[in-house]
Parts: sequence; C-alpha cells; structure tokens
Amino acid sequence: FDMLGVVTKIDFTIPTEREVSLAIELVKNKKVFPYPPFSSKPVFGMPLFAHARKGTLPEELPVRKGGIKKLSLLSLKTFSAKELVMKSIETIQKVTGDFRQEKIISEWQDFLEKEGDRKVLLATLEATVSSGVYIRSIAVALGEALGTAALAYTIDRTAIGDYKK
Repeated sequence: FDMLGVVTKIDFTIPTEREVSLAIELVKNKKVFPYPPFSSKPVFGMPLFAHARKGTLPEELPVRKGGIKKLSLLSLKTFSAKELVMKSIETIQKVTGDFRQEKIISEWQDFLEKEGDRKVLLATLEATVSSGVYIRSIAVALGEALGTAALAYTIDRTAIGDYKK
C-alpha cells in the first residue's frame, strides 16, 4: 500500500500513459475500497495494524464505501529501482516508533540486490476523495486495474474539509 509496507509483490510492467489514463477512469468509478492493513480500522476488537503485526489479518480486508470526486494524472516519470529503494530507505529511517523499520529496510535491500537495474514508473496524481477513502487503497486499485504492482510512494494532503494547506 505504501513505502512503509513490506514488499509482497514485484512486477516491472511499465504501463503506457494511455494505459494509466484508462486505469484512472476505471478506478474513479469505484465506490468500495479496502482499508489498508496498517490502518486503525477495528476488526474483532483490535485495529487492523495490530492484526497485521501479529499476522492475524482477515483473508479479506474490510471495505469502506466512498467516492473519488477527482483523480487526475499530473505526470509520469521512469526511474531506476535503485533510486526508488534508496529514497525509500532514507524515508523509512526517518520514521520514529515501532513500524517494523528493520524488516522493511531489509526487504527493500533484498529487492535492490535482485532488481536494482530495473526501471519503475512514478505516476503523480491529484485526488479529491470523500471521507474514509485511503489514497493508499487507490494506489493499489490502480495497480490492479493495470495488472501490475503499485503503491503510494508519497502522499501530500492539501486539504481536509474546509481546512486547506
């Protein structure tokens, strides 16, 4: 779902701009999105992140109804997997608290050793969504629509309700 997640799927399909645009149109019409595994949604009396840490996540993640009011492609950039991993590790090292940083960094380093020469695609999007829609879930939905792996690389929240950045 995002850079603080453990690598679970690797796919180096580089979609075209047209394919990304078509996927965006498909995802814009979705009305149901799964909660990310590392969210505070309670399931069986515990937040999902607690289940994720214990390895007791339900087979199917709970979902939230919501809508995407706007989802626009701003740019596409191809860069090396090495750049992705190095930036990821740098970001993860800045996180305080117990977020499995050592495990995540180790997995990204393993990924780098195996795939560092590959290219990855960074799509910059702008979204306006209803309450409860996780941008991380939209990233995963876009990957599914494209038939490839995807995650939210960075998220810059610019507004919540009437409060603007």
